[in-house]
Amino acid sequence: MVSVSFINFLNGVFVLKKNILKKMQFMVVIIFLLFLSFFPGVFLGKFLKSKIVSNSIRFPLVLFSPNIEFIKLYSLIYSRNDLKRISGYYGLASLNVSSLDFYKEKLKFENSIVAKRILLRTIIQKFNYKDVCIFIEEYYKTASESEKKVIWDILKINNNKKFMKLIERMK
Repeated sequence: MVSVSFINFLNGVFVLKKNILKKMQFMVVIIFLLFLSFFPGVFLGKFLKSKIVSNSIRFPLVLFSPNIEFIKLYSLIYSRNDLKRISGYYGLASLNVSSLDFYKEKLKFENSIVAKRILLRTIIQKFNYKDVCIFIEEYYKTASESEKKVIWDILKINNNKKFMKLIERMK
């Protein structure tokens, strides 16, 4: 026969297993909730950064305090000083947080030929080939002579086979 103490021992083991299982279930739920909140937060953060930098949305600045580098980059891009804007464009290109439309808009309002050169170079190097070709052809039609020279210089620097067709069409 099974002794009473052995039965009590087994009963205690089962109670202990139930408690461990409840704690494990709780931990699994907590980990799941952390992952569920982390990944949307990362994507939402990237989306909001690109929208804030391009000046198409402003309300999130009230909701969170962005890090100091982001504030510096924003102030550089919208500075009146040409050199600061150029620094901002380089920083923006290295972060990959803006769209082709943003660069197009900045190119329209930029007066400095050096800044335009940097914007054009960034557009050519960072974005989809088809979109770049369409944009360059449209921009080339309305560009001044100095801007056309800049475009030619950049295309010659990036002289690879994919831009050869574009160069031939623009001649």
